[in-house]
Amino acid sequence: SIEYEDLGKNNSVKTIALNLKKSDRYYHGPTPIQSLQYATSQDIINSFQSIRQEMEAYAPKLTQ
Repeated sequence: SIEYEDLGKNNSVKTIALNLKKSDRYYHGPTPIQSLQYATSQDIINSFQSIRQEMEAYAPKLTQ
């Protein structure tokens, strides 16, 4: 016969209920801090070019 000690006894572990204040914030997942809206496609192109230039100029500092 097999006996399981953990299933036989009620150890009455006290649990804590999670109480979320303003729970509606958790319904939709993460949201950006500041929403960016581009007015034209040229704004998007300019942003892309700026990011690409920064990435090309990036040099990691491996000695820190």
